[in-house]
Amino acid sequence: MTGAGPLIGAPFRAMGRFMLWLSTANLEVLERFPSDRPKYIGLGSSVFITSSVAAVSASFALHMGLKLPVAICVIAGFLWGCAILGFDRWLLATAGRGNLLLLLPRAGLAVLIGIVVSTPFVLQMFQPEISSEINFIHAEREAAFIQKSSTDQRGARIDALEKQDAAFKKQLQDLGKPFNEDDYEPVRTAKADLKKAQDDFTTADNNYTCEYLGRSDCGSPIGASGKPGDGPYLQQLSGIRDRAQTALTTAQGKYTTAHDNALAAYNSSTGTERPSITANITRVETELRTLRTAVDADTKRFRDQNADDTGLLIRIEALDRLTSERPSMRTAHLLLLLFITAIECLPILFKLFMSLGKKNKYEEALEIEEREHLAISQAQSRQKRAAALIYDQDALREAQAARDRRDAAIEELANKTIDSQVKLAEDALDRWTQEQRRRIQRDPGEYLANGPTPAPTLLPPSQRQPPENWEDARNGAGGRAGMDDLRRREWPPPRRDEQPRRGAERPVAPADGRPGPARPAGDAPGFVPRVPATEPNRAEPNGAGGRATRGAEGGGRQRPAGPGPVPADAARADRARPDATRADAARADQARPAGPVPPGQARRDRSADPTEGGFDEGPDLW
Repeated sequence: MTGAGPLIGAPFRAMGRFMLWLSTANLEVLERFPSDRPKYIGLGSSVFITSSVAAVSASFALHMGLKLPVAICVIAGFLWGCAILGFDRWLLATAGRGNLLLLLPRAGLAVLIGIVVSTPFVLQMFQPEISSEINFIHAEREAAFIQKSSTDQRGARIDALEKQDAAFKKQLQDLGKPFNEDDYEPVRTAKADLKKAQDDFTTADNNYTCEYLGRSDCGSPIGASGKPGDGPYLQQLSGIRDRAQTALTTAQGKYTTAHDNALAAYNSSTGTERPSITANITRVETELRTLRTAVDADTKRFRDQNADDTGLLIRIEALDRLTSERPSMRTAHLLLLLFITAIECLPILFKLFMSLGKKNKYEEALEIEEREHLAISQAQSRQKRAAALIYDQDALREAQAARDRRDAAIEELANKTIDSQVKLAEDALDRWTQEQRRRIQRDPGEYLANGPTPAPTLLPPSQRQPPENWEDARNGAGGRAGMDDLRRREWPPPRRDEQPRRGAERPVAPADGRPGPARPAGDAPGFVPRVPATEPNRAEPNGAGGRATRGAEGGGRQRPAGPGPVPADAARADRARPDATRADAARADQARPAGPVPPGQARRDRSADPTEGGFDEGPDLW
């Protein structure tokens, strides 16, 4: 017995924890206050009861309104109960002491849901009275349908045909002895069969109507159930009535055939007017039978549809009629509706009652706990922001330190590179000086005639300037060596976004000394006049005028006489000069005589033009 206690109490403890979960209580705080535990278990129980009632109500509503299988109704009701459970938990979680005004809309919504949920229960509890009222509603609808059928276009046509039939028969009677169908045996037999079929159909129809209304004194051959509405007895009586109607239709056809045959025999013995009246009577009666058959079919179809109308809407209509006619039933219905609605509103009512009273120990502890959690959360947020700021500052300092070290390393490497280049340039200059001295010692005349070889330079290859007579320099004219690795230097150096311009050839003066073509007005695109500038002659290594001698022999660079094409580097250099200097240079260029230039003049031109400087380029030291 000692071990059975925990086993028995385990389900109750689990149920208690589930009820506490439904009440949205904080279990950790509630554990410290056992005296408040029953309150919240009761609050959770109200949520569970409400959701259970909603599930059962939804199952009833689906079964009554949609005629669904019981299993599907139970599953759908369970899902609806879960939805109501979640909604009630949300109401409890959001309703507090400080927001009682906000509780009123939630209470109104809970009342609305309670009314919706309680309606199927009310319909189920008043099921017998509602079923009887539904039968009366069906009978009223059928009577209204028959009345409407008799007054519509088809009913009016039937009334008119009946009047025509009576008039034709009266005319036939006035002609003499009327036609008597009883004088013919086949007609009498068919008439007797028709009467019997009509009696059978009338009896079957009365039994069907009596069983449909739920009477027990119908006199049906198969008995009576005494319950209104559809059922096994009503279905059997419906089959009997259908068979009786089929037999009646067959008997009517036989009677019509016998009657027509007898009438034809009768007409053969009468005059010419009698057959015409008889034919009209036959036509009218035929149309009457067709219209009456259609009316009977529509009436039967309406009865079937009317009997199947037992859904939720007609039940609510029957309940409204009962409550309006019976005050006692109206009172009972109202009390039951309020009771079930109150059950559906239990969670919000419990929460409201708890909010109106004094705070218990659990609520005070929960409020303190929430304030502590909020303070801790705010402190953690501040710590995270401070840590992130410190981390960002550390990363910035690390990046700055790395950049400083990189800049220092780049500067040190650049200084070492420059020192190495200067040292290499000094070594190259020493070797060049020794080579020039050896040339002077070997052959002073050759040195004086050709001049020194190109001196070393620190300029990059892109800034080195080749001689103007490029082909002569490449072929070694004048005895200058080491020109194969030189390239024409543009000065001033072009910008990266500047493209070299193309220019047209300027006219050259004829060799016979006659004046050449006139210079076109304005500056040609990409060309400027040659500007003779004044620049001191370069000092020769041995003080001799080696450049003048070399110019005379044709080995050096020499400016072409007269106007001619200007290289792009000269054009760029000229664009850098002031406008006044450019105009003076143009006038001086026009005044220069045509023909070969004396060596001295060529030397002066070369030394005066900064863009036509000597080839001081040496080995590439970059």
